[in-house]
Amino acid sequence: MNQDTRSGQAHEARPTLSICIPSYNRAECLPDLLGSIASEIARLPEGLSGEDVEIVVSDNASQDETEAVVESYRPVIPRLVYLRQRENIGADRNYLAAIAGSSGTFSWLMGSDDRIEAGGLLRVLQAAERFGDLAGFTVGVKGYDRQFADEIRITHSTEIPDNTIISGPENIFATFIERFGLISAQIVRRELWQAVCEEEDLEPYFNAYVHLFVIGKMIQRNPGWGYVARDCVGWRSGNDSFLKDGWLQRMTLDVVGYDQCTAGAFGQDAQVRRVVRDRVARSHVYRHYFHAKTHDASRESLREGARLIRRHFRGTSAYRTILLPLILVPTSWLRLARQVYRRLRGQEARASTSGRGARVACPANTRYRP
Repeated sequence: MNQDTRSGQAHEARPTLSICIPSYNRAECLPDLLGSIASEIARLPEGLSGEDVEIVVSDNASQDETEAVVESYRPVIPRLVYLRQRENIGADRNYLAAIAGSSGTFSWLMGSDDRIEAGGLLRVLQAAERFGDLAGFTVGVKGYDRQFADEIRITHSTEIPDNTIISGPENIFATFIERFGLISAQIVRRELWQAVCEEEDLEPYFNAYVHLFVIGKMIQRNPGWGYVARDCVGWRSGNDSFLKDGWLQRMTLDVVGYDQCTAGAFGQDAQVRRVVRDRVARSHVYRHYFHAKTHDASRESLREGARLIRRHFRGTSAYRTILLPLILVPTSWLRLARQVYRRLRGQEARASTSGRGARVACPANTRYRP
């Protein structure tokens, strides 16, 4: 492992859960996450303690105060491990490094700018016991704006009841694919994850979504996956580090990443690959293009985006019924429709909250950050 430093006190007992935090220049955001973890540990009921939970931060050679922020939480987080990479090894390798540096029975990947919701840690520990024989499980997510001030509605094409167990590799992948995109919602059996990482060639899948490929291979070895519907993660929107190269490059990551990982895990001709392409087209791709078109993206980037969409989705029902109309509709019409939608949603939220502060609903902002 390409690490320069590792700090953390040795403990004899193996923790039930490791919260694995890959991070890069997130010193400003880490207090929200580490503070939520410390609060959740402090409120664990009798019979559970901080010794049951390990926190591993894999710092991808940050140039800010990440190390100092992490170390400041050592007095209130009993099992805290800090790993520092000698150089920036990329997002995917840092995901892998965070779990490789952990020791829990289950590993919970966690975005360094997200947080744990009240009661979320206890729900995950209880689920780890309930789903103890499975490859892993996914948890519910509550969306927020960048400041964690207002909620943002997150929608999925499929509803899954609480404490559901889904069986069958392709069925699991198709059911959870929209949720799998967010690393913070995934808790995996560490031993099985590491076995896949050691036995498979991961290099072709370093596309910001390597965890999809690993999970795909995990559920072929242990074809059971659980779901906790209640919100365990607070997801911070508007803070996507992959947007630094522009919306078009970000959309390309989704288009290519999901497809490569699905084809690699299940095969080029697998039925689940077609399902995944359809879901990604209707959610991620639609939202990227909608947001770009209504937020003054250049005509050239929109044309390039349209060509990318046509190349990858032409011939699919999603292209004919959703994407092509979106490409062709005048921008002014989209903006008007968005204004009307927001006004109606705002009125609905004000009525439902009775003056407590309205929820913010913004479909173009609900895409997941890996």
